[in-house]
Amino acid sequence: MNYFIFGSCVSRDIFNYSKDHNVVDYFARSSIVSVTSKPLDISEEEILLESDFRRRMLRRDLRKDFINVIKETPFDYLIIDFIDERLDLLKLDNKYYTRSNEFVSSNLEHTRNFELIKRNSANAIQLWYEACSIYVEQLTSIVQPSKIILHKTFWAKKVFDDGQESQFDPEYQKFIDTNNELLSLYYNFFISLVPDVRILEVDSKYRISNKGHMWGLAPFHYIDEYYMKALDDLSSLTNI
Repeated sequence: MNYFIFGSCVSRDIFNYSKDHNVVDYFARSSIVSVTSKPLDISEEEILLESDFRRRMLRRDLRKDFINVIKETPFDYLIIDFIDERLDLLKLDNKYYTRSNEFVSSNLEHTRNFELIKRNSANAIQLWYEACSIYVEQLTSIVQPSKIILHKTFWAKKVFDDGQESQFDPEYQKFIDTNNELLSLYYNFFISLVPDVRILEVDSKYRISNKGHMWGLAPFHYIDEYYMKALDDLSSLTNI
């Protein structure tokens, strides 16, 4: 079974636990607001990143490659998640880009007069709704809704460390709650536009942050059991 991912590590990491599933392509570090906007005129030499993966993710976000690539790539199912929709946005000449860690590390922010749009602002939320409508229209002209899987997941509130479970500190818990509320809005809106989408939602008891995760501690870097359960649920969802 071949999968195309538009989302984040929460979806990509599922496939580290199976040799029977193949990821044909993976788009990350991009907001839907950016994907549906116009490309930035930029040379490869301006993307000052050593990692090939990080350079590719940033280049794709800036050049808006997603729709063209998915048109040309054979796959069985598309998996989408919105965890990277936590990232702020940048505006330049009525065009939008994702202020990812890759963007910041590349130093591009200082080469042009970008306007920062904070993720939790009313402006960013309205931009996302408008962009999602465009994204769905473009996407469903290429991919049947029954071949789209929405990985509906949220930031974890608990942390697993050396056999013990604990909570994030109270101030950070508020930040987690704010982001989860935003994710709920995003998921619900997407589902309203694509009611036939398949939904992958792992039981919340597995949604625990892992301090020993390969990518480090974050509320969306989960314990192994989450990914293994997600793989089982995905197999059931796609009738493997």
